[in-house]
Parts: sequence; C-alpha cells; structure tokens
Amino acid sequence: MKIVEPSVTLIHCTSEPERTIERMGRICYQSNHKVKACESCQGEGRRESIIVGQKHPCEICHGTGTDIESAIAFIKMILSNGHESVLEHASAGFSIVTDRGVTHEIVRHRLASYSQECISGRARLSRNFTIAQLWEGKTPKKYIKSAANGVIISNSVMSTFYKGRAPVFKVETQLGYKTFVTKAHEFQTKDGSFARLKDLCVGDSVMVNGRPSLLTITDASLKHLYLKDGLAPEEIARIHGAPYRTILRRLHALGIFQAHKNDKNPGKYQRGHTILSVEKMRQNILSGYAQGRKVWNRLLTEDQHPSVKKQAIGLRKHHHNNEVGPANSCWKGGVSRSYGQRRKLHVLRCELCDRSGKLHTHHLDENPKNNTDRNLIRICVNCHVKLHRGWWVGTITHADRIESITPAGVEDVFDLEMKGPFHNYIADGFVMHNSTRYCNYSKDSFEGEISFIEPPLPELPGNAPPQLWYDAMYEAECSYLHMVNIGIAPQIARSVLPNSLKSEIGMTANFREWRHFLRLRTSPKAHPQMRQIAEMIRSELLKLSVVCFEDIT
Repeated sequence: MKIVEPSVTLIHCTSEPERTIERMGRICYQSNHKVKACESCQGEGRRESIIVGQKHPCEICHGTGTDIESAIAFIKMILSNGHESVLEHASAGFSIVTDRGVTHEIVRHRLASYSQECISGRARLSRNFTIAQLWEGKTPKKYIKSAANGVIISNSVMSTFYKGRAPVFKVETQLGYKTFVTKAHEFQTKDGSFARLKDLCVGDSVMVNGRPSLLTITDASLKHLYLKDGLAPEEIARIHGAPYRTILRRLHALGIFQAHKNDKNPGKYQRGHTILSVEKMRQNILSGYAQGRKVWNRLLTEDQHPSVKKQAIGLRKHHHNNEVGPANSCWKGGVSRSYGQRRKLHVLRCELCDRSGKLHTHHLDENPKNNTDRNLIRICVNCHVKLHRGWWVGTITHADRIESITPAGVEDVFDLEMKGPFHNYIADGFVMHNSTRYCNYSKDSFEGEISFIEPPLPELPGNAPPQLWYDAMYEAECSYLHMVNIGIAPQIARSVLPNSLKSEIGMTANFREWRHFLRLRTSPKAHPQMRQIAEMIRSELLKLSVVCFEDIT
C-alpha cells in the first residue's frame, strides 16, 4: 500500500490573461482609447506587458518605458460592477490528483471541461429517454441494460455525472449504429476488453446490441399524427423519411393500427359497394353454386367457343415467363429481389450471433432492391427482428465494424456509474464502459502496491481512527490483488476498492467559472479534501492573475 499526497499541476493557460480580458472588455465598453500607454513614446503606443514595474519593448517605439496598471484597474472596475462575463475570455486547465470521491464532486461543475471518459447527453439509454434526461431527473427510471458475457441483462444506475462541455465525435457502424462520444470514451471490443475511441479506427469492431429505430419521432407524436391529425401511414413515412413498414410496426406495437384508417380513397376497396351489399352478393353466388350453377367455360376449348378462343390468344400473347434475369417477362433491369435473397445461401450460421437454424437474408440499408453482396447478411430470426424493431429489444451482443469517426462539435457530456460486477451500460446500442476506471492497478503501482489518498483523520487518544483506515485500505488492496492474480478481470476486481483510491482528472474552465468554483470549494462548509484541492488551484491561479482572484479568500 502506498500513500500519496494530492496535487495540482497547471497544464495550459490563456496567453497574457489579464491583457486579453482588458481588450475584450473594452470592446464591450467601447473604451479602447482609455488604454494607458508606454511613457517613452508619450502615450502613442500600448505597453507590451501588464506586469507592474517591469520594462518591456513598446509596440510602437520599442522603448523600455514603465508599464501602467491599465488592465489591472480595468479588471477591478468590472469586478466591482459584477460584469464577470468578460472573464470568460481567459481560461486555465489543471491536472488534479486526488481520491475518487473528490473527482466525483469536481465533475458536478457544469461549465468546466473534463478529460475523463464521457458521452453526449443525447445518447439514448432506452427507447424512451436519454442520459441527459436521466441526469436532470426527468425520468424516475433507474434500471437500464448492461452486457454480461455477451448477454444483455437489466442493471441499476448508481450515479449519473455531468462532465461539462467537451468536443465529441460521431461514430457510425456498418449496421447503422451511431453515437456521439469524446475521444476518451471506451467501447467494448471482440475480446471483451474496453478500448478508448482515440485508440480505435475505421475498420475496427466494437460490440453492439441492435440498431435504433429509423423513425425518430416519439410514440406520443406518432399517436397524434395518426389519431388526431388523420394522417395515413404512407403520409407519415413520407414526411419523416422513414420506411412504410417501420410506421406499421410501430402502430401495431402501440395497439392503435386500424385497417384502412385515414385512407384518402376508401372507395378503392369496395368499388361503390357497402359492407352489406358485398355480403349479400357473396351469399347469392354461394347459393347459386349450391343449386347446381356451373362455370360457363368449364371444359370448353377455344374451338368450341369464341370467348374462350379470345382468352387463349391473350394468354399466349402475355404469357408470364418465370425465368431468372432478362429471361423473366417482368424483368425491368437490375437484380430481382427473389434472386438477391437466394444469394449467400452457403452461409449456414447467423453472421451476428453465430447461431444455427433458420436464416433470413437482411438488407443493411433496408432497400430490397440493393442485392449486392456487401449489402446482404444472413441472420437468424431473432437478430432480424432486433435489427428492424430497435436495439432495445436485443438480448445478446455481437460485433459490428466502425464505418466512420467524424468530429461533431462541442456538447454537454455525461457518464454513469453502474452497479457491479458488470461496469458497463448500453447506449445507442453500443456496449459502453461506465465512469469507474477500467485499469489494472497492480500494473500501474510500485512493486504491487496500490496508491491511496489519506483523508484528514481526527486526532483521538490511542490513534484508533487512523489505524482503522490503514487496515481497511490494506484489506482492500489484498482483496484486489488476489482477485487479479487468480484471473478475475480488473474491471470486476476494482469493485472492492474504496473512494480513497488515487484518481487523476484533467479540468479546464474559464476564469469566471474558476471564481465560482473557488467561492464554493474554499468555503469552511466544503469537504476538507475538496478545500485542500481548491486552495492549491487558487495558489496557481494567483500566479497567473492576482487581480482576478485576490478577492476570493
């Protein structure tokens, strides 16, 4: 067991933050003419630095006049007026080493950016809600899907974390899955391990569970269009760019489908007849045959009756040839659907779950006329239903190939902590790793030791509390190392490690958010370990700009 001290390291900062804040702020106030200048050139050129007392070359005269407190005075003025939005033009990022409990508290600051693994808030955890809705408490549902050795099970959510705004990338696969995650987010691969997106590339395979519905509107919107607005399924499919059969399946699943409902031409089914007249005509025909009525042309040849001869000539002229390809009388060019479905018949096992039995031919782009080998796969009945109805109905996982990874801007990102031992969850059909670290700590440690952060323990007679904490950490370390040594996966063994485990997180925020962070986290009411980290950050920020942070004590 190894005890380490918490630490804070500055990674990056806006160049000349105070001067940047002054320039952007004076644009708001239209007071660029009030910037004080170098003494050497009689106020014609701006000073090169805002550090009081130092001499730097002037931008115009290149002299070495003493700099004036132009930026400092300006920043003090805007802070006194409460105009802190100007501070957002300067930012700083730190690498923070602390325990896991403190990192979970840090990521609650919504306007900062973090370098841990995270996923876009629009990622769907089920058919009905997203991860952002779960974090905001808009759904009481706390049970989502996890993957357990290739089988999809129901699992419970322990915690939901907001991790600020970060650049996200759109990941699309061969079967049509797509999701938006950061470069640090982890996907499950074929061998059951997890790999970060930055280590994956186009052509690699990740584990998935079905595909999202091609109809993106909610069930409530579909019900309103069908029942209130009176739109037919064909019209809904045309408006929302979804396949007609997808609309039918959703209407059947909701139990609201009615044959011929909202049809704009109902007469085409009855040709002027009513239900009663059609039934009356049917009974008349049946009674006629019961009384000895016969088909008029039964057993007649074309030489015996002119009408039969006319019918025979028409059949010979328009005879249907049931051959394949151009020899088929209905051929219009291209490959027929029936011929396409007969391809790849040499495949005897499902290409997704590797099960044997009855197989179907599935078109990846759901275009039945596109019968190229690349667009066809042979799958079992269960996988076929899952691909058409949505990933949430799947019960097993299978591999899918990444087709593209493209930047998708900056978004609010989140992550989950799932109940062990299966630390993963299904989002947008992908098997994602949750926020607990997937790391073999025995490999990262020194001589088999695991690093912990010691909390502020009370001083009592007999030194009982500190010793109890050390004993608990030692037992957790021994349990983890023993589980790893006997072959248990590290992501499962790590469930025995406590919150005092050393963790590292990268955090970047603008100066305005850092001021908010310090006000909250340096308060006497804040957690002692969080106060310790906040004081370290404040000391580093004071080295960057005294005027921006000196009033926070």
